[in-house]
Amino acid sequence: MRITQNSLTRSYLRNLNRNLSNLAKSNERLTSERRYNLVSENTSDAARAYTVRDELWSNEQFLTNIRDAKGELSSAESNMMSVSDILKSVQEQVIHGITGTTSPEQREILASSINNLKEEVLQLANAKYGDKYLFSASNNDTPPFSIVNGELQFNGVKVDTTNDPALFNENNSVYLDIGLGLTMVGSNVDTKSAFKISTSGVDVLGYGSTVIDGETIPNNLISMMNKIADDLRTGNVNSVGKTMEHLKAKTKDLLISITDIGNRDNFLDHNANRIESDILNLKAAQKKLEGVSLEEESIYNKSYDMAWMVTLQLGSKIIPPSIFDFMR
Repeated sequence: MRITQNSLTRSYLRNLNRNLSNLAKSNERLTSERRYNLVSENTSDAARAYTVRDELWSNEQFLTNIRDAKGELSSAESNMMSVSDILKSVQEQVIHGITGTTSPEQREILASSINNLKEEVLQLANAKYGDKYLFSASNNDTPPFSIVNGELQFNGVKVDTTNDPALFNENNSVYLDIGLGLTMVGSNVDTKSAFKISTSGVDVLGYGSTVIDGETIPNNLISMMNKIADDLRTGNVNSVGKTMEHLKAKTKDLLISITDIGNRDNFLDHNANRIESDILNLKAAQKKLEGVSLEEESIYNKSYDMAWMVTLQLGSKIIPPSIFDFMR
């Protein structure tokens, strides 16, 4: 069969272009560290890679949510511990202020000190983490606690005369998606499928009142401190004693709330470890589906480069000389 110069040249150019394309694609793989850059190059792996990427993004978002939640819980716990320390100080001061030898002037000084401590607790109860109130439950527009006409209010509702937490405005739980399979039951979140991030100030500090030996005593720690200060000024030592005993009992409820914060924080740690492990596995799967072995590709790249150089050298023998070659 007769092989013409034109057919030989066409065959050479096809090989030249193929070798150049192989080298260029290999260089691109080494630069991008990806096996392919277009879905059309590997539709099967690309489809699976997109699924892995979506799961990876979701898990990274869950991890971000957990870190934010841990910061919020840590701040809430710190403020609650500060309240606990203040209550210890109140108890220590009052013990010395209800003896029979305490003068009215001394009781007035003590009452002023208790009032100042009460204001500190009120500030802690209205503390913020970023732009969010820590103890406002589902309300984030205004400070949760306020004193209106001498009465303590939570989200605009009187604290001491309300014995049902459901009657407080915006005292609902707020949940965060941390990868537990968030599901809805009607218009509500399934509490088992999400993490409760909110903390209600009235659950922590108390609400309503209790009748003790015929006397109505508030259950809220701030209100009790206010009552103690008032009773010290009037010299009603018997009432101070009753309120102090009630304060001690309600302080235990505060410690239970602090323990609950710690339990929630531990739960977040366990989930963070799980998600971090999932992220590592997903990244490994992503690397397998999209990534390229640099060592293996480097070997291929050298062979493609060698084939390209050999092709160029063959060109001088296959392509016929032109007049310009003779003019050199």
